[in-house]
Amino acid sequence: KYICLFNAAQLNLDMASGNRESLQMAQRLAQLGIGTEPQRAECWVILGQCWEAYGLPHKAIEAYETALMQELPLDDIGLVFQGYYREIPQMLLVALKVRIAREVKHESDIVVAKRKELIIPKFEA
Repeated sequence: KYICLFNAAQLNLDMASGNRESLQMAQRLAQLGIGTEPQRAECWVILGQCWEAYGLPHKAIEAYETALMQELPLDDIGLVFQGYYREIPQMLLVALKVRIAREVKHESDIVVAKRKELIIPKFEA
């Protein structure tokens, strides 16, 4: 059941480019997968990608970090997508944090520049 939810979530995420309904379906399916097997990383990654697509980077970071905390199931009879337990969430997490850092740096540069214009040094006679 979990693998079917994961595959359907991944398919909807792949089709979601510009399609909000597919993105919402991917999110719902990922959440159902998490509800079924919360210790599996695959749906946590999909959920993180959905949050990122919604413009909610902090929720995406939380989902990717949760995926990274999951242990690779060794005794699972079903399919296990090993990349979702380390490489994929790590890559997505680093890329997202870099993007956030660039945006914050850019915004802080603007704020600092405005502050510098407002500072009037006091000279003592």
